[in-house]
Amino acid sequence: MLLLFGAVCLNAQSLTDCENVVKETVNAVNSYSSEALQPYLASDFECSGQKGEVANLVLNAIFGKLEQSNDSIAEYKKVSERHGGNTLTLVYSFTYSKLGERTTTFVFNDENKIKSLELLKATVKQADKGFKFEKPQSKVITVPITLTKNNMIVTQAAINGEKHNFIIDSGCPILYLNSKYFRGNGDEEGARMSSSEDVNGKISGGQDVITVDSFDFNGIRANGIKVMASDLSHLEKGTDVYGLIGYDVYKDYDLMFDYKKKTLTLIDPDYTETFLKERKYEYDEVPFEMSKTMRHIPLIKAQIDTASLTFGIDCGAGNNLIDSKRWDEFESMLRRVKTTKLKGISNDEGSEVHVGKLKRIKIGGKTFRHTQTVFNNISHFNRNKDERIDGLIGYEVLSRQKTILSYKNKKLIFIK
Repeated sequence: MLLLFGAVCLNAQSLTDCENVVKETVNAVNSYSSEALQPYLASDFECSGQKGEVANLVLNAIFGKLEQSNDSIAEYKKVSERHGGNTLTLVYSFTYSKLGERTTTFVFNDENKIKSLELLKATVKQADKGFKFEKPQSKVITVPITLTKNNMIVTQAAINGEKHNFIIDSGCPILYLNSKYFRGNGDEEGARMSSSEDVNGKISGGQDVITVDSFDFNGIRANGIKVMASDLSHLEKGTDVYGLIGYDVYKDYDLMFDYKKKTLTLIDPDYTETFLKERKYEYDEVPFEMSKTMRHIPLIKAQIDTASLTFGIDCGAGNNLIDSKRWDEFESMLRRVKTTKLKGISNDEGSEVHVGKLKRIKIGGKTFRHTQTVFNNISHFNRNKDERIDGLIGYEVLSRQKTILSYKNKKLIFIK
């Protein structure tokens, strides 16, 4: 009898917590902030039948469409509840100011987190996954580059037979286009998804899918591919940018960044050792592992003062990035601190962040001094409890010397 009473109390407590999460969901919808929901989502969260990263992108797209139509939840009420196994299912009636009444289903796990959410029906239209790029015969491809005011790498690639500017962004998993220059493929009611996520962990609701007849990046080619696109105008700053060239395009190469000579060199990874010997380079190697959650991001160990941290490597990061949760810990190690707004590829208002010059950060045996560093919320990097990421390193580290990023050999090579 006592055990039964304990179980009833446990279910009641779970019900209260879950109902509070529903309330937070309504608040998040009405503020158009899917980020506000992240603490309440289970690691295996599903949305509209989609799993993993795509589930979060479906959620982002739904929020984006509601924001575009200036719609919100006027009232809501619970219709039913059901316990089953380790889950609790709550069915609600949400009444939107424009869409009217819609049924919304929440499934909670035993930690009172949302395992599944059916918020609004979304037709999921996806871009191609895993483009098959043809590779040229050359073991070494050297590409001229320029830099934006934010230290992002700009180069040229041919799309549909015409050369245009693109940003090299290893923090982006795929080829991604600026919708400003392309016409979409119709189906305005569909929610268009990809596995892409930017430094702010957000994608704007105005995504589209573009059919590309041909793409050619210095001999790395693909034909007849469907590519994700959204408005990237805020990244241009006086330079036309037709898109982002992400990890998928050059994952089979080692990348050598030479900011002084303004070149990016793509090297066959089986040839890299010979490449270094032929040029009589002296260098230091630092091993890394690929992220389990963001499979395009290498993770490398670094040290700030006595603290050991794990950083992702992202050449699209104009500043180094550290989790805002560690601001109090490292504030004393910064100078010239100011507050500003940080934008990623999502064309939103950005987030308010602290920026300053970090006195020292050590990677392998090399110390980097006075690196421009941003402190921002990176909770979207750490949805998997088995992996902890403390921030990103980019231009501020890669530009201090010739640097080779070797995906295949899992090494970051600093050339002396």
